[in-house]
Amino acid sequence: LNNKFDNLEWCTCKENLIHARNIGLSATGEKCSFAKLNQRQVDFIKYNFQKDKPEFNCSELSKMFNVDRTTISRIKNNNRWRNNTI
Repeated sequence: LNNKFDNLEWCTCKENLIHARNIGLSATGEKCSFAKLNQRQVDFIKYNFQKDKPEFNCSELSKMFNVDRTTISRIKNNNRWRNNTI
């Protein structure tokens, strides 16, 4: 509530984003406004994804959940939904 110069915390944009995520100010997972999947679907993908099984590869899972193949790949590689583990 005190926006005076000497009361503000100075940091980089990256530090500010990390801080916001750590204290719960930024939405993650299915709380994010642009999330296409919910936690249950992400858990299913992480648990079942296997490149050598045709029914659970990137292409088939992307069709199953109506998302892009890169979304499935990013989930499996922990580039998306990384804080949610099975």
